[in-house]
Amino acid sequence: ERYKADGCFITGHDADTGEELWRTSTIAAAAAGTKGDTWGGLPKEFRAGGDTWIAGSYDVALDLFFIGTSQAKPWVAASRGMNVENSALYTNSTLAIRPKTGEIVWYYQHIPGETIDMEVGFERVLATIDDERYVFTVGKDGVLWQLSAKDGQYVAHMETMPQDIFEHIDPDNGRVTYRQDIREAGIGDTFKVCPGIYGGHNWQSMAYVSQLERLILPLHQLCGEMTGRQVEREVGEGGFGGDSKTLPMPGADGQLGKLLAINLQDRSVAWSHEQVAMFMTGVLTTASGIAFVGDLDRYFKAFDVDSGEVIWQTRLAAPTHGYPISYAVDGRQYIAVPTGMGVFRAMTAMMSPQIYQPANGQALYVFSLNDH
Repeated sequence: ERYKADGCFITGHDADTGEELWRTSTIAAAAAGTKGDTWGGLPKEFRAGGDTWIAGSYDVALDLFFIGTSQAKPWVAASRGMNVENSALYTNSTLAIRPKTGEIVWYYQHIPGETIDMEVGFERVLATIDDERYVFTVGKDGVLWQLSAKDGQYVAHMETMPQDIFEHIDPDNGRVTYRQDIREAGIGDTFKVCPGIYGGHNWQSMAYVSQLERLILPLHQLCGEMTGRQVEREVGEGGFGGDSKTLPMPGADGQLGKLLAINLQDRSVAWSHEQVAMFMTGVLTTASGIAFVGDLDRYFKAFDVDSGEVIWQTRLAAPTHGYPISYAVDGRQYIAVPTGMGVFRAMTAMMSPQIYQPANGQALYVFSLNDH
């Protein structure tokens, strides 16, 4: 986020010793003013962002590691001294990396020149459909992307919720076009967008149900405003460089949380569940056809992955957070989920004041599954 000489990077390490074996920059190295420069002539030390903060996925057969990168920083292109035509590689991209060498085998940039904090740096889900291997991901804009895992070719996309950020997404290659006022926004200009900077989708990960070829996807029905600020171009400065406001999504009737099931064969909606409380954990699915997920209203719920019916729920002492996990000890299966506070607390206190949020409550809850 800050301006510094080396920028963001990914490293590979020896699993036994921890020794660093390679280092791959997520900032394209083409020098300012040369062919291939995608950073609007900015010197290397002022190319910020491209951070990776969500775990990636590894495909054994392809021997490729897939990970997403975040947007360029500061958030608004004008604050960076750039415009949306400067794509700023390799920000907001899916990278396919060779684990032994760190080589970027292929990349796909979802939003070139991103300018609203609409990052696509979240989970990469691998799935096989009709004997073909694919990578799926969703960004804050709520767009579900399907890429070939082998070579990164664009296959398809799906808008999982209403969005007014892009006036066009090319169905042939996935190239996005911002609406005009966003493309032209300068320092001090405010623009409204749906979804907003918290999504859409966020770090609360989706899950894949292989037996149904279905994704279970948590979404936030939120919109927002963004205003770019002037940012000093000095090493050590930088940061987000934007003022933002979060708003409820029009038409959602105060239902800020949404859980969406998508059939991957045809990208159709299998079922949808909406509620006032936002979903605050990733989704965990089991072989028995259950999807576990927690929300801001302190509920931890189990959904039938086929029908979307809530088949069990319990209320905890604090909002659920993070990622549920499943494990077994002596033949018995357990589900664990953490609780605590997070960035969404103050924001939702204004939009959903009826939801009680305790002052603290960091804990780990563990449940055992019945034999039947």
